[in-house]
Amino acid sequence: MPLVGHSSNGLNLGLRDGSSWQVQPVGQGKVLRWIPGDPILVQRLPHPVFPFRLLNQRTQQTTLARFTGRGSH
Repeated sequence: MPLVGHSSNGLNLGLRDGSSWQVQPVGQGKVLRWIPGDPILVQRLPHPVFPFRLLNQRTQQTTLARFTGRGSH
């Protein structure tokens, strides 16, 4: 799913399907280097706080995240 954009601090990001995500603090620096249009693969994990892995398929970087809802970006 293509990245629509992220917050200026890398804490939140949105995907083209309207989903919003909060990024694990240690992953914020990576997310700041991601650019709109990057293909992001969402994978479910058994992690109790950040139960998803977001894989940027352009850079091969990953970060953990949690789903925060759907809305317009």
